Amino acid sequence: MIEIIGGPELRNRSYYENLYNDICQKELERIKQVTDQLSISDEELKVARKSLSKIYTEQGKKDTDITYSEVLNLCQFTNFLTGLVWKQCTQKEQKENKEIRIKEWMERDKKRDMLIQKARPPKVNCSTCGERSIPKFKHLHLDLKKPDRVIFFYECINKCYRAFYFDNGEFYKDSKSVKPFKCSKCNSFKVDEKKTKAHDGTIYFIKECLECGEIETVKI
Repeated sequence: MIEIIGGPELRNRSYYENLYNDICQKELERIKQVTDQLSISDEELKVARKSLSKIYTEQGKKDTDITYSEVLNLCQFTNFLTGLVWKQCTQKEQKENKEIRIKEWMERDKKRDMLIQKARPPKVNCSTCGERSIPKFKHLHLDLKKPDRVIFFYECINKCYRAFYFDNGEFYKDSKSVKPFKCSKCNSFKVDEKKTKAHDGTIYFIKECLECGEIETVKI
């Protein structure tokens, strides 16, 4: 059975709840930052002064007594109310969409797990010697602009080269065919390999020479 690097994608519900809450909190912080930095235009000052003039007239006061500070405070209060309403509307929308979004995420990750489990390696021959290459492991290849895919890592049986191929047999153009590992210290090919996948999807080989004990980490 071919080793799967990374995953499973589907987590428990609390993971998605925390993820959603973090996203919502960042959005609310962004709203606060935007409203705090709102500038006040000359037109807004005119509108505020006109509103205050009406209030002064109704109270029997002269609008000539209106100070710039009062006009500015009214504009700032208006911006505060705008931010408050924006925040409340956003919070309401976030609460209404929470279950929908969490369900979407869980369904997406469930499909991803099924995709990688069902993916079968295509037949691949070495581009150097023509002999068959053996699939060593597979993992999900995620691209926001394309559908999710499964990618396989192959090694020639004659130890010529290694390369990545998608499950449909397409060569992964962003990968470089690489020679099998040898120890950089003693040049021995007797190297034990362990694979790991970082959070950003990058795959690393941790190789240990069985001759001299040298340990290296290689990014693929």
